[in-house]
Amino acid sequence: MFCVFILTFIFLVLSCSFISFFCTFPMVLGLVYNPIVHHYTSSLVYFLLCQTFLNYWYCFHTLSMRNFLLKYFLFIVVRKLSRKTGLKTTGNIIRNKKKNRRGKVI
Repeated sequence: MFCVFILTFIFLVLSCSFISFFCTFPMVLGLVYNPIVHHYTSSLVYFLLCQTFLNYWYCFHTLSMRNFLLKYFLFIVVRKLSRKTGLKTTGNIIRNKKKNRRGKVI
């Protein structure tokens, strides 16, 4: 168990980001003392996966194109969900509204 804490401290120092340190250190303690996770090696593997995910997330936030990528990703997700659920976008709703003989929208 002492070896696990030494390895986690080394990885935290190598990551050089305070955000990932404060996010992953409680996560490591929870994984080590978790009664479901009996083996320390598996908790170390989970920690390494969480650490790499947080490091990539931190690097993604420092990119200059993050707003474009997030908007593009959300646009694709909303479009796919709207096609699967049968929902229409606002433009289609406005275009598909029926008009009476005087040209007013019903």
